[in-house]
Amino acid sequence: IEQFEGINFAIPSEWMLASIPRLYAGGAVSYAWLGVAVVPRPDGLEVIYVVPGEPADRAGMEPGAVIRRIGASATKSLSATQAALLDYVPNTLVPVEWDYEGERVRGVIGLSPRPDLPMDVVLDRDIPMRIIEPLFGMRLQRTERSLLADRYIVERVIPGSVADEAGLSVMDPLRIQELTIDREERVAVLRIVVRKRKAGFIERTVQIGAYLESDSFL
Repeated sequence: IEQFEGINFAIPSEWMLASIPRLYAGGAVSYAWLGVAVVPRPDGLEVIYVVPGEPADRAGMEPGAVIRRIGASATKSLSATQAALLDYVPNTLVPVEWDYEGERVRGVIGLSPRPDLPMDVVLDRDIPMRIIEPLFGMRLQRTERSLLADRYIVERVIPGSVADEAGLSVMDPLRIQELTIDREERVAVLRIVVRKRKAGFIERTVQIGAYLESDSFL
């Protein structure tokens, strides 16, 4: 990871055991994915973003769905579910169960090859406003349209996210000055004018950044 040059990272042995036999078989190893960004919940993995044109999108999965099971594996954690997907190759048909708006949905989804850079696929296919939640961990609701800058309130902040660490909270009013995506440096920078509830609603300009690499995709 270029942003952390000089720092060593350990790779869990189970990932290596799943990958090395495929490497010895020859050629590049292609992994499978659903094409969703998720956050863990006690009862499953909540979908916060669906990549346009990918398997979950074609199956009709929507943001807000809670994935309960992929194949024979219950979605108890993000890492365990990502590990379970290693058992599948692209183009495999997999039964998936998820809850959406109080109903249990059962479908069979054809997995696609996971791209090396999932966020680049997102950037190529979607508008900037729709990627703020998977990038920065906050959901915005527009409250006013303007020629200069639309106004929003923060509808949700994901615990532990970039937005959470920046001190943003639900119901904070804000307007976006600029969203910059630098694919070469692999970063996204969002500059906003916000009145933080936690700071007495004093208006200030805040700049928050996020790396384009994300471990939240399935």
